[in-house]
Amino acid sequence: MNMNNKKTFLFLHGYIQSGHIFETRLKNMTKKLTKKYTKTQFEFLFPDAPVVLPEQTVPGETQRGWMQIEGKAEDFLKMEKANYLGMSESIKEIYKIGETNQNIECIFGFSQGAEMLMFLVLLSLYKGGEYDLKKYFPNLKCIVFVAGFYRPIPKNEEFTSFADELMKEECKKCDIPSLHVYGLSDALLDCSRSKEILKFFTCYEEFPHNGKHFVPSGKADIEKFEAYFEKYLNLQ
Repeated sequence: MNMNNKKTFLFLHGYIQSGHIFETRLKNMTKKLTKKYTKTQFEFLFPDAPVVLPEQTVPGETQRGWMQIEGKAEDFLKMEKANYLGMSESIKEIYKIGETNQNIECIFGFSQGAEMLMFLVLLSLYKGGEYDLKKYFPNLKCIVFVAGFYRPIPKNEEFTSFADELMKEECKKCDIPSLHVYGLSDALLDCSRSKEILKFFTCYEEFPHNGKHFVPSGKADIEKFEAYFEKYLNLQ
């Protein structure tokens, strides 16, 4: 168990990425956090998702995903429900990270990493028990979704008992503060898909940006992230 005084962030990368790729792309943010809050010690965790993908586009990197869709990839966002290959393995892997790093205070997911994070929230809300997020992340203070979504709803066995409930407007709500970041010019995932998950939260903030499918990292963007983290993480 890792119980230290560091502010620990867990970053879940997107599809066809890796922990190393995501860490490189967020270097501007993590550097500025460390530089600005000099009295705070940080730890940034960028694990690799467990599923190695057949498509590899970056030389020297093993690109991964938290799960793969069963069916034609191009039909993914048209599906209401889908079977996700590798999901169970990824759920266990993320819980294991939480068990061994129990001082994690923020989980930050991008794209498929944000989808995976949303699935963990839904499992915690609707099943609890062994799926209770606070069981594995007892010090969790806030969560961040960048280009987050929750449809297609999983047909996987973990979700069968409540999958139909997720389409209803009346739903269970998570009380963990959440930040929802989405690109107004995102052609890969329309921002309406990111707004759909707001209904599952009692305390949330929206951060729209004018860009596409990425984590915004300009000076003004990072200041917005900093303001959010200050609110919940007691940065100094």
